[in-house]
Amino acid sequence: MIQSTREAAAPAPSSDAVPTVAPIGHHESHRDLLRRPAPLAVGRLDAIVVPTVRPAGSLREAHRLATAMECDLVLLCSGRSTSAADVIEAVAGDPRVTAVDIQPGDGIDLPDLATSKNVAARQGRAGDTSLKGNIGLSLAALLGWHRMLFLDDDIIVPELKHLPAAAGLLAEHDAVGLSVLGFPDNSVVCHAHRGRGADQRTFIGSGALMVDPRRTPGFFPDVYNADWLFLADSVRLRRVAVTGHVLHGDFDPFAHPSRAYSEEFGDVLAEGIYTLFDQDRAWEHADREFWTAFLDDRRRLIDDVRSAWAAAPVDDPDRDRVLAALAEAGRRLTTVTALMLADYVSEWRDDVMTWSSHLDVLRNGGLEGSGPVQALRRLGLQPLGAQR
Repeated sequence: MIQSTREAAAPAPSSDAVPTVAPIGHHESHRDLLRRPAPLAVGRLDAIVVPTVRPAGSLREAHRLATAMECDLVLLCSGRSTSAADVIEAVAGDPRVTAVDIQPGDGIDLPDLATSKNVAARQGRAGDTSLKGNIGLSLAALLGWHRMLFLDDDIIVPELKHLPAAAGLLAEHDAVGLSVLGFPDNSVVCHAHRGRGADQRTFIGSGALMVDPRRTPGFFPDVYNADWLFLADSVRLRRVAVTGHVLHGDFDPFAHPSRAYSEEFGDVLAEGIYTLFDQDRAWEHADREFWTAFLDDRRRLIDDVRSAWAAAPVDDPDRDRVLAALAEAGRRLTTVTALMLADYVSEWRDDVMTWSSHLDVLRNGGLEGSGPVQALRRLGLQPLGAQR
């Protein structure tokens, strides 16, 4: 039975630790890439940005945090379960809160990116998480925010002190993640791998990520594991730290086998790139030869995990569901080629330059000192909230 677990933190490397070289293949943890400095100062948050598809009641935690931190709260809403109007009603018109309904194709003023049109990467995907992340980054550029927290709507922050501590670390880091405990936030394949006894770890991500938008010219590409690419520059991982912890709500990774299908391209892409980082190798090594070898290893991983689950007792309630999900991951993997992955890396690097120019234009837009409502309107959206 798949159960909620609390992941023990990996041993803390020193802030200048050099990652060890590991063989190509599936790495169960990339946490040695993260710096773990002791918080020396606290920082004030400018804003918390929450991409949400859940009912307004699920946003109480984000509202509590914004109230305690005395910062803006921006809620980017979509889906059938929530709306900007519902959210504003739920917070009783709190002037710190701005909510906006997000619909792809609404004429949002964002640059045209090659990766967003990459058919191979988008196959089987449906979602707007990356779009919302890029709206948050654009909003920060317009308003001159220096310390912004991306927070998922299923995250609980048990100790408020972790937020100003993470904000303080931005003085010397490009981004600071909070360790996500509770139910592990992994891909379906990695959940299946853990389910047969592997020591599969999680990484930090945009579910609880403090960023200084001035120092991170990256963006969230429209692909699974977009936050891993956001944390990388055109060569290797940025200066990224981890501190504190948050709790992630339970979910069923095997409820819909199609989830594994939709994740597979992005999971292969990110795992491959971070394997290079683990080996202290840069993006330039993510060529067709590398991807050919990595795809072979990925196939072996899925085959091995599938065999392990096939040998599980037939009365295991997860067995058939996991096997169905792994079949979908394997089916998607057969459509992914080394050339597709190498081309995507090339497109991503070009898009970083395009995105950086977009941020430069926004920073010169003259809205610093204004508020989220005005800035979101500048991006072509129709927000609800305090008129500032």
